[in-house]
Amino acid sequence: MVKASLDDQGTGLSPGVIATIDVAEVNDPPSGQPDRWRTQLRDSGPWKIPFSVLTANDLPGPENEGGQSLTVDAVVTDGSDPAHAPVGGTVRIEGADVIFTPDPGFTGEAAFSYYVRDDGTTGGQPDPQTSPQPARVTFVVRAPSPSPPPKVTLSAPATVTRESEITVTGTANPGAEVTVNGQTVWADIQGNWSARVTLREGRNLITAVSGTARDSVIVIRDTVPPALSLHAPALRTAEDSVTLTAEAEEGATVWIEGVQGRSLTVSLAVGVNRFTALAEDAAGNRTVAAIEIIRVETAPEPVVVEPGAGAAVGLSQFRGELAGGAAAQPVALAIHSPTLNMEALERVQGAGLIAASGDVEATGMESGEQVHELNAPAMVRFTYDPSVVTVPDRLRIYSFDPAQQVWVELGGEVDPEMSTITVQVERLATFAALVPEAGAPVMDAPPAQLRSRDITLTGTYLPNTPVTLVVDGVAQVQGMTDSAGRFRLTGTLEPGRNRVYVMGEGPLASREYAVRYLPPYTDMAGHWAEAVVDALHERGVVSLYPLPRFEPEAQVTRMEFAVMVARALRLPAAEEQAPFTDVAVMPQWALPEVAAAVKAGIIKGMPDGSFAPDRLVTRAEMAAMLTRALAWAGLEVKPEAPEFADQAEIPDWAVEPVAAAVRHGLIKGYPDGTFRPGSPTTRAEAATMVHRLLQTVIGLNP
Repeated sequence: MVKASLDDQGTGLSPGVIATIDVAEVNDPPSGQPDRWRTQLRDSGPWKIPFSVLTANDLPGPENEGGQSLTVDAVVTDGSDPAHAPVGGTVRIEGADVIFTPDPGFTGEAAFSYYVRDDGTTGGQPDPQTSPQPARVTFVVRAPSPSPPPKVTLSAPATVTRESEITVTGTANPGAEVTVNGQTVWADIQGNWSARVTLREGRNLITAVSGTARDSVIVIRDTVPPALSLHAPALRTAEDSVTLTAEAEEGATVWIEGVQGRSLTVSLAVGVNRFTALAEDAAGNRTVAAIEIIRVETAPEPVVVEPGAGAAVGLSQFRGELAGGAAAQPVALAIHSPTLNMEALERVQGAGLIAASGDVEATGMESGEQVHELNAPAMVRFTYDPSVVTVPDRLRIYSFDPAQQVWVELGGEVDPEMSTITVQVERLATFAALVPEAGAPVMDAPPAQLRSRDITLTGTYLPNTPVTLVVDGVAQVQGMTDSAGRFRLTGTLEPGRNRVYVMGEGPLASREYAVRYLPPYTDMAGHWAEAVVDALHERGVVSLYPLPRFEPEAQVTRMEFAVMVARALRLPAAEEQAPFTDVAVMPQWALPEVAAAVKAGIIKGMPDGSFAPDRLVTRAEMAAMLTRALAWAGLEVKPEAPEFADQAEIPDWAVEPVAAAVRHGLIKGYPDGTFRPGSPTTRAEAATMVHRLLQTVIGLNP
């Protein structure tokens, strides 16, 4: 009920009247609130902003509308209202998100506006309202901080190892991806990384790549024990000490009786003394060698030849231990040769080389088993008659070579006071002390040891006269002296000690010299490919494999074979670097040959533009390189060869090269009739193929 009053004091109230008020539900529009979004990086959009993020701080209306849900109704996409136009990009709605796409290169204050809508009701009926004014969203777009340039470092625990696997470590940018020989690892927050790498025998190139940065290291896996031998001046002696010497491959550390070094003087007790040496190479491989030296109480007597009535030829008597089944105690025997006959002695006497005033006798050994060789050096001493040998400085001791029927000079030390001449010998023979009165070849002294199988000997003899080089009793090479009497003969040595001399037409040969042939690669002695590898080493073809070991059974990579072919043909240098994408991972020493081989058309890259230098070369690829090498040398390539049992496995691009390589004898199939085009090859096999290439192109012989 409602009454009217004249004032606020209730004066003059009117009669009461009943008033009715109707109350209805009304939905008020929401209100969008400004937003400050997080800073964004330039050119990193488009950026997606969920509706729920934008409306989180917007108001639905009065407090009694707090239960309403809000959403984005629309965004301002054009510049009709400059205050609400987008800045720095474009904006759109996609599903329940607002998508802001920044303008390329834009930096600074960016903004866009949106309208918010509620889900309110009026009178119980849906009555959604949209904010009358849009809400403004602003944020900063900044340029990204400069990224650190890619970097990577790589280190290995050792450059030479016998392990089959090693862990390599390195650094890169924190969190950066690093690829190590095909496997992917990630640098930690400090930028450190590590990877496990499998090694093959021989040279291994390990490469780490991160972005455009790369680093490489070469690790050699070596499981071959080092060569080692232990020597002494004599295996039987009366001395109380002896100096031992060890021969080991270059770079190995040697201990003799626990003392580091390659020589050591040791004391000897009477009887058998055993000594050992140990050699260890850089990879940790070890070899042990031993030697036994017998110390006797009295020294063995030298070989003594007593002249018969002034004759300078006689028989020798030797007291000492001999190899070949002789008794352990000193024995007496005559040094003789079954092939020494009167005809040989008459050749010497007939030449007027000795003054014989008595009979020349020949006596055979009468007791003990037959003895074939000395087991230690011995001294041969002749006593001469000063009245016969008036110029003792010209006196020499000779040994008779029954194979060539000549006397070979050994030299000798003359003692004028004792009227003796003495020389050390290492084998049994027939010896004579001679004063030569006729000419004999004079050979220039050769080196005591060679790394080359070939030896060239020079000297003088009679002008325009035949001369023959003899190696270990075998006549190898015959030649002629020139008009000045000079000769030059080239022969072939065997591994180890070789006896060389030159003989002419007379009964006396030149001075004999001992020359030790040390193969350049210590592990090639006696190997079936030794001569081939030696020949290629002399031409610098296989020098990519460092001395002292060749490792003939190690497998060959594409880069190694390309380098061998390029060096064998001595390809002209290329002006530019090879155009491969992975040229940076190749070692510097290989780059000139790889570039030259590319220029000559001998090698080609992979389909992806790389060369894959460390991938093992296949027999099909080798055949292709060899055939292209023939073509480069100007030879006609004839691809005619019988098909192999696995002919279908030969790639189409390799069918003709394989046929041509087989046709020209550069590469061969296997006894089972297969070719095995995808198989790798060993260094010894690869060297043999390159040698055959040189035989075909230039006629090279081992």
